[in-house]
Amino acid sequence: MELSEIKTEITTDPTGLGYAGKSPGAQSHLINDQTIAGMRPFTYGGARRWASANGVLIRAVRRAEDESETDEVLSSICRGFLDVPRDTELDPNQADISGMITYLHSLGFFGATYGASDATNDARRDEFLILGGNKISRAEQLWGVGTQVAHTLITEAVST
Repeated sequence: MELSEIKTEITTDPTGLGYAGKSPGAQSHLINDQTIAGMRPFTYGGARRWASANGVLIRAVRRAEDESETDEVLSSICRGFLDVPRDTELDPNQADISGMITYLHSLGFFGATYGASDATNDARRDEFLILGGNKISRAEQLWGVGTQVAHTLITEAVST
């Protein structure tokens, strides 16, 4: 994030957050307030708890361990998913994670049981995607999830 980008955001207010006439502290609050629809990362531990509680994980692992299954991709996903430390961030916005979720969804793994309806599979996938929360800030929208803009940075950017 460049100072010029911050200055442009604050002075032009392209999304109408209402920066004009506010102090740098108030502007910082506006740009950092999580009000925009978006997916927040969560941890593998949280994802495994959710997947276990909903039966997704055990179905996937059983299928991956079944010798009659020829799907090496599923086996690889299950092993990788279980081997990652619990506190590691899982970001559904990353292409490889998004691809994994799309693949599991295509197999129906988010459904409540084998043969669950497509609507259940879709709803559970959507629930999984927002485990970390479904709101991001304008700063995160512009510069990535986790980004915050301090009032001192706004003061410096606007004064240049």
